[in-house]
Amino acid sequence: MSFLSKKRWHVGNYKNRLKVELAEQEAKEKEEKEKKRLKEINEQKEVLESIEKELGKEKAIEVARQIQTSFVYEPPPGYSVFIEQTTEQKEKKREEEKPKRNNNFKDFKKKLKEDPIKRCGEKDIEQLLI
Repeated sequence: MSFLSKKRWHVGNYKNRLKVELAEQEAKEKEEKEKKRLKEINEQKEVLESIEKELGKEKAIEVARQIQTSFVYEPPPGYSVFIEQTTEQKEKKREEEKPKRNNNFKDFKKKLKEDPIKRCGEKDIEQLLI
């Protein structure tokens, strides 16, 4: 009867044992998530109860609303690093462009002074004055 373990419906089949192990792991993970979720809920309740004792019921309700919506206003993880990198890149670009801007302006002044059309106009004015 050793051939029965090779049937796909048999409990001793390797694939079936893997399926059972995976199902058990998933059930264990779900149970851990539920425990974690319950622990977080209990912690929040304790915080709200302590606030209610100290400040009153109205303030506790206000704080509860803030806690519930606080995730909306918090920046996503890694956002501060992204902003730092982009500002550094912008600063580097600005530093690279600064010398170019000054050189471009100086080159423009030189071109104005050495402009051939302007020289021709000056020669014509000199000839008219002479």
